[in-house]
Amino acid sequence: MSKLRIFSYLPNPRIWKATVAARLCGVEVEVRGSSPKELQSWLWDFDARPLASDEHATSADVRVGKVGFQGASLRKTDAFMEAHPFGTVPAAFSPDALRGVAGGQLPRCKSRVRARCPGVSAGPDEQETFSRGPRTGS
Repeated sequence: MSKLRIFSYLPNPRIWKATVAARLCGVEVEVRGSSPKELQSWLWDFDARPLASDEHATSADVRVGKVGFQGASLRKTDAFMEAHPFGTVPAAFSPDALRGVAGGQLPRCKSRVRARCPGVSAGPDEQETFSRGPRTGS
């Protein structure tokens, strides 16, 4: 059984569809995370974890947050940024920690899983999005 790891703020309803589809298809999912406020004191990585108090000052992985974390000092490893160039959460990782899946692409993962598990179905909007690409304009 392959294992997908997701790092996110919690609770996050955006990741639940992916976890349900994965479980239906026998893919083990591990979710790591905490409240958005607490994620500011986490190491953002495949092995995401809360930082010890002495690690905050010594971390070389400090990056300035954007959008929901605007202006905050976030500790994102180079490996995290390589796997997730936009540096956002939710972020999913392959079992080897080398490939990342950005939160917006979790439905595509679900679509790929669905290809291996015909019993998992999608709604009409999702099928349209994946068959013709993203909608544009009106």
